[in-house]
Amino acid sequence: VEAVVKRLEAEAASVGNDAVRLRQLAALAEELSHSTLAERLYRQAAEREPRFLIDLVRFLVRAKQVSAAFEVCQSAWSRLPAETAAPLALSLLAFPEGRAEHLRPLEVKLIKAVEQNAKSMSLQTNLADLRCWQERYDEAEELYRRVLSREPNHAAAANNLAWLLALRQHDLDDASQLIGKLIEQHGPNPQLLDTRGCVYL
Repeated sequence: VEAVVKRLEAEAASVGNDAVRLRQLAALAEELSHSTLAERLYRQAAEREPRFLIDLVRFLVRAKQVSAAFEVCQSAWSRLPAETAAPLALSLLAFPEGRAEHLRPLEVKLIKAVEQNAKSMSLQTNLADLRCWQERYDEAEELYRRVLSREPNHAAAANNLAWLLALRQHDLDDASQLIGKLIEQHGPNPQLLDTRGCVYL
């Protein structure tokens, strides 16, 4: 294994600004359980090509470095489109580590992004998702409904609203209609079936 790692290090030193190859080498290092080298190569790939920030964040999560992943997400807002950075950052809220301290900075960035991209229903849905994490459910519901009033077929907003209504045990007929329509349109994928299960509990 050490011989392979040395070859990986040598090739990484020779590829220059080839971010795609660096990302491939990072994945190989991770497969070899050489996390230090993998992280260094993922970071080098992300420095050269912003889209690989996503791979870096996912690696850090797999490596149980959630706080470091949050830090990368904070910097990602200046290098990725807001519609990419927002869901990436929100995905980390599923992990308790560092959640409380990162909610407010994420809120600031997301509100600014919504203000700068007023027509983006995806960002408004992301803001509604954040309100759920903050347990500001009335605001979340209002945002989801606003999105659906403008884009009735916005799947994420409809699914998340159905889940929220089920969680709060109100407007269950509305929730049932929302999730039923989604399953008709998109088929019985696991996420939608989970939401339907919550509605009928």
